[in-house]
Amino acid sequence: MRLVAPLLGLVLLSCDAFTKPLCACTPAQAGSVLLGTISSATGVPTPGLRVRAEYAFLPCDTFYSNPTSSLSASDGKYSITVASGWADSVCVRLFARDTTPGAPEVALAESPRLLLRWWPFDSTALDLALPP
Repeated sequence: MRLVAPLLGLVLLSCDAFTKPLCACTPAQAGSVLLGTISSATGVPTPGLRVRAEYAFLPCDTFYSNPTSSLSASDGKYSITVASGWADSVCVRLFARDTTPGAPEVALAESPRLLLRWWPFDSTALDLALPP
């Protein structure tokens, strides 16, 4: 019983036990930051679109929703991080939706394979165009 308190203290110091499960420090992550500009079909930068990503592990048959999204800035620029706890590459699909209620979501691009890097993540330039 005397060893339990010191061991518990070490666990609490090694991880933030109040925000992470006990004995489950944040695992190493591989990822990439996708960044670029969203343009209309005529090439005009498009601000105010909510961009989200889906990713799939190779062989890219089942896609999962990425927990983050990004709003394109006034110049049409966006930035979104795709991360994985263990894979070194994934397939990515990007979607955009206008922020007005009821606006449809538009598929923008599908990457056949995105290479991921252990932290710190590299960035990958990917300019997107809305369909006509």
